[in-house]
Amino acid sequence: NYGISFTGQTNYFNWWTATNFANVYNNIYRGDGEIGAFENAQVSFSLNTQNSFKLGGGYGMELNAYFNSKSVYGISTEKAYYSVSAAFQKSFLKEKVTFKLLVNDIFQSSQYKHITRYQNIDMNSHVNVDGRRIMLSFSYRFGNPFKINERKKGNDDIQNRIKGGG
Repeated sequence: NYGISFTGQTNYFNWWTATNFANVYNNIYRGDGEIGAFENAQVSFSLNTQNSFKLGGGYGMELNAYFNSKSVYGISTEKAYYSVSAAFQKSFLKEKVTFKLLVNDIFQSSQYKHITRYQNIDMNSHVNVDGRRIMLSFSYRFGNPFKINERKKGNDDIQNRIKGGG
């Protein structure tokens, strides 16, 4: 197995930010057993994007998606699959309180289909994961946000004398 991946955070606009991930890889499986040799190889890729939108008035939205292309594992081949999720949120009381509604795997597309062809074995499998979920969350932030204090350095006194000339 070898490949390369890329991750990048982008601020498309002040109201839209995204983190994107791409991975391209090659899997090669070779074997030589008592019942025969095999080789299974595939160049594959996966994409993932997480998007946040500020809608104003304390409202926000998230849209996340991933896609995995056809890939191989041992003597099996996995077909491509994807998933899309979305969330809406409302913050108030100076962003101390947030309600969030999330719908995960909107199209119920996280379904894993495998094909295995080896010697006299022809097997198709379909794993139907019911990943579609609707979740409602509530959060409350207690206290004040952390304040970062600038750390004093040992040479601050010298730097101040150089700047002040004294």
